[in-house]
Amino acid sequence: MMIKEFFYKKYGTEVTDSIMTASNEVIVESKNSDITKHHLIKKHLIDITVDLDISPKLIDQDVTWGMDFSGWIGSYDSEVGKEYMIIGAEPSISRNYQLVYGFGNKYNLNIDQTASYHYEKEDDIWSYFTRLLIKENESIRDFLEKCYITDLCHIVPQGCGTVESICKKLNITAKEWETFRTSLAKKFLLEEIELVKPKLLVLHGNVSRDFFKTLLKIKFESIGKIKNTKYSISKAEWKGIPILSIPHLKGQVRNKLWKCADKERFESAKNIVKYNFN
Repeated sequence: MMIKEFFYKKYGTEVTDSIMTASNEVIVESKNSDITKHHLIKKHLIDITVDLDISPKLIDQDVTWGMDFSGWIGSYDSEVGKEYMIIGAEPSISRNYQLVYGFGNKYNLNIDQTASYHYEKEDDIWSYFTRLLIKENESIRDFLEKCYITDLCHIVPQGCGTVESICKKLNITAKEWETFRTSLAKKFLLEEIELVKPKLLVLHGNVSRDFFKTLLKIKFESIGKIKNTKYSISKAEWKGIPILSIPHLKGQVRNKLWKCADKERFESAKNIVKYNFN
């Protein structure tokens, strides 16, 4: 299956055709904030959950939903896929749809400029993620062009930044949301991994790791505690694909670890990864 055919199933035709070009690029500036057809996203939500065992309350609430579209830079070759596949939990979204962490091609910028834009952006994840895994003598552009990022759950109510706020808006329990998130991951994520053909899966945060650990019965092995923190890094394997599990790349963890003034913390994480995965 070509990746675009899969996206038609996951995101629907309108969203996919709006954000993905004929040359299999995704554009950061895709116009979506002015689209008033919120009912199309709600209809797609109903369509993709009709066969899932989830709480009816979750679908029945009168809220505006948004979707997080998988991201990469450059074009996407369905025969080759991407080397690094990063998986998080669910998005924080305030529009109809967006790219995961805004990771995609910049309009009117070439691939080198786009890579530099993401690497140098202050509130982006790509500076420290690149430094964590980039190989010696590899360019930033070459590394970032190998990356692909997605979430367990790609659709959430707009204006929610935490599971607590999602549950409050939908009037459901955290367990009901977890069931919904897991159901969507089972429906789409495992097929998406097969299509992307990664050489390394990178799980950031406990939620994505727990999905693999609990649902897929994968055993994770701790490979090191990060210096001066409570955080650790672990590894596993699924269907022959190595898995790297790291602390979350955003939120409070970013400030306590990845962008912390204590440089020993990042260097410790980097050395653990380098020793086990390079």
